[in-house]
Amino acid sequence: MFNDYEDTIKNIKSIFENHKPESIKKINKVAVFIALIDIDGVAHIVFQKRSKIVNQSGDVSFIGGHIENKEKPLDAVIRETVEECNLDTKNISVFGESNYLLNFNGLLMYVFVGQITGINFYDIEPNEEVEKLIAIPLEDVLSCKYTVYRSDIEIKRDENFPYELIENGRSYNFLKSYELTYFYQFNDCIIWGLTAKILNSFVDILKNYNQ
Repeated sequence: MFNDYEDTIKNIKSIFENHKPESIKKINKVAVFIALIDIDGVAHIVFQKRSKIVNQSGDVSFIGGHIENKEKPLDAVIRETVEECNLDTKNISVFGESNYLLNFNGLLMYVFVGQITGINFYDIEPNEEVEKLIAIPLEDVLSCKYTVYRSDIEIKRDENFPYELIENGRSYNFLKSYELTYFYQFNDCIIWGLTAKILNSFVDILKNYNQ
């Protein structure tokens, strides 16, 4: 197949002219919604407390979930909002995207910003995946003094890992990394982890544009 140079080049060129690149490492894609809602004339951010039937039960997160096969991130976040909050698409208005998050474990999170309209917050009845919805005033979020902690990421290699095949063996200068974990506290509501990291980025964007 690759013995003749000209045929080899034609073959490789035809492959990569039409190849759509994707991550070598498997990426799990999620879309979340930073949803604003009007409560008594004040802008609030809507969060959800995850129920006992889903992963990370008890955590406070944004509305959203996994992107299904061949689904666009925007379509996914609208679908998840409709499903989790039992809303109609007419209640959902998406303004645009905030910064996305690619976590060290191969999780890619698309972040959309918008509002929920045409319904009173206290009339929203979420589905069984949500224990309850929580609305926090945007002004409280912007003024909140968060804390942040560093955790080193350690790679544990197989016992038979072939260090002898690497220059300098076990003394090789392997890459090292770390993770920052943010915590926000609002009365009895704790927001941490990836949700807090996304929230922190959202707040930074608002503050930078409103200086």
